Amino acid sequence: MAEAAGHPARIPGPASRADSPGKRSRGKPARRTNNDRIGPALLTAPGSRAILASTLPPSQDLPNVKKRSPSPAATNCPCASGRPLADCCGRYHAGEAVPDAAALMRSRYTAYVLGNEAYLLATWHATTRPARLELDAGDTPRWLGLELRGHETSGADAATVEFVARYKVGGRAHRLHETSRFVCDGERWYYVDGVLHEAPPSGAQTRRR
Repeated sequence: MAEAAGHPARIPGPASRADSPGKRSRGKPARRTNNDRIGPALLTAPGSRAILASTLPPSQDLPNVKKRSPSPAATNCPCASGRPLADCCGRYHAGEAVPDAAALMRSRYTAYVLGNEAYLLATWHATTRPARLELDAGDTPRWLGLELRGHETSGADAATVEFVARYKVGGRAHRLHETSRFVCDGERWYYVDGVLHEAPPSGAQTRRR
């Protein structure tokens, strides 16, 4: 900024008495910023960058301060149980045996949401299991929610589960209402097949659960 007319530019020199500590300057005091309140010792202390970040205005941030993404343990399970993924279907995906057909139904739905083809094939009975699933196809449904409507057992090794799954394909909303059949073989539950309660919308691809 140019100097005002008639007033030569001031040459920086030793601090005047008015500028020395303990003396109030006659001029307007400089505006203090958030950083002015943080001393050198604080800036070098452990965790100081987190403290500094908390003092900056919301529109600012430190370039190398990493924002944490939610951990799997803190992520709600897609099956709508209300529990964390790691404590719900995630443990079955990791190899733990499911206790019943309803739990397998939920874990398979979650596997569809997460694109876990290996788990879906591993829990599909060998008599009806396809060679592979095309979960990465362009018309793959985007699953939106699951509702279990019924769970019935037939002895110790057979059960049925009725469910409704909501999904979208190409931006259009659909629902899959099915009663799935499960069997317990070798102390493990497997999906066998299912019966639809209603015809799928025209042009929509229905996938077995």
